[in-house]
Amino acid sequence: MTYEVAKTNNAVTNRNYTIRFSSSFRGAPVFVADIQTLDEADTCNLRWKYKYTSYVTVYVAEEKSKSSYTYHTTEVVGYISIR
Repeated sequence: MTYEVAKTNNAVTNRNYTIRFSSSFRGAPVFVADIQTLDEADTCNLRWKYKYTSYVTVYVAEEKSKSSYTYHTTEVVGYISIR
């Protein structure tokens, strides 16, 4: 089993953010992650968009019921990737 546990810098926003794994997996890994900070009070979730053997792309998606404003400030993301 190959795995990696790490966190990002305080840099993940509503825009695509690429997390590069320290080594490539033999196939796309299981990727479990969550936001580790609360730099903004708006309700949000972490989403991944692309997942490959050497990297994954994530972004913070804000909930829209109160307003259509979806910009989100920087957050730290903690994750584990397993293959």
